[in-house]
Amino acid sequence: MKSIQLGESSHGGGSLGASSLTRGMLVLVGLVISLLAVTSAPAGAAAPGSDWPTYMHDNARSGTTAATVDLPLAEQWVYTPPAAPQPAWTDPQAVTMDSFRELPKVKFDDALHVAVVGDAVYFGSSVDNKIYALDAATGSQRWAFFTGGPVRLAPTVRGASVLRLR
Repeated sequence: MKSIQLGESSHGGGSLGASSLTRGMLVLVGLVISLLAVTSAPAGAAAPGSDWPTYMHDNARSGTTAATVDLPLAEQWVYTPPAAPQPAWTDPQAVTMDSFRELPKVKFDDALHVAVVGDAVYFGSSVDNKIYALDAATGSQRWAFFTGGPVRLAPTVRGASVLRLR
């Protein structure tokens, strides 16, 4: 596991040009739904069940929460990442190697998966190998950390640490 202390920042890696955004503006998958409980709580107070600290909410990957939302839903903000999601690895080759055929890999990185804890939204990128932290109320970027490898799922937030699997 790689641990990043909250507030730590790194800006390694090269810049991504406008051509990386050929798919146009991207809204983080599930972001508005994940943030509803956080943004509907009074300032400085977290609503019960509002944290979504890891991929699919918890270690059981339940994808559920006890939080309720009031309808109708309204978009609070949109964040456009530096690059649209792309798979970290190519599809298997049709050629066999030593009598073995490579099987297809599970594609997690065709969308940006988020973790939401307190007043922050966290997501990783398999394009620029970074973990990002955004302000949940405004969508503005707080920090980015270069991990040295693709981040295919949401990071896990525990206490003052943001974790990702190597």
